Amino acid sequence: LHIFQSRFYRSPEVILGMNYHMAIDMWSLGCILAELFTGFPIFPGENEQEQLSCIMEVLGIPDKEFVNKSSRKKLFFDPNGAPRVVVNSKGRRRRPGTKTLAQVLRCTDEDFIDFIAKCLIWDPERRIKPQAALRHPFVVAGKRPRPLATPAATLRAGSSSNLAASTLGSSRTKHVMETPKKSLISAPRR
Repeated sequence: LHIFQSRFYRSPEVILGMNYHMAIDMWSLGCILAELFTGFPIFPGENEQEQLSCIMEVLGIPDKEFVNKSSRKKLFFDPNGAPRVVVNSKGRRRRPGTKTLAQVLRCTDEDFIDFIAKCLIWDPERRIKPQAALRHPFVVAGKRPRPLATPAATLRAGSSSNLAASTLGSSRTKHVMETPKKSLISAPRR
């Protein structure tokens, strides 16, 4: 087995030894955005078995049709199709479908939760595509899931803001600090 996705961001089709394509990147994007938001990996498995258990804890058990495409299903599922019991090094056993995405993200922003949910769909054919992601309300609105102080706002609030802004140096730094919040994931314009 050739490993090419970091475990915490690894898509189910890669874990299960299925054919894969660019949809694995949308899975990883959802995991990375969740981690950027919470400060913690959304699926912190210690190994591939626990990784899949972490995913099932939030997303539930995948459809049998999906699992049957796996070349490695015996490693993760018993002969009846039930997930194999996995206990991590701390003695924790994760149970499928016991957490919601909103609980794990600790968030009430419906657009953000929906965007992450569309990135984290078991079936890669149903997962959000890049062009659709760019049109998603979370991306289009360019709002943050929760209010955060921006560096520019912090500078304006301080009494020495003009001095601080003038000592930042490069125009690139000034541009980054003064750029309106257009999108959390849009590419910088050149």
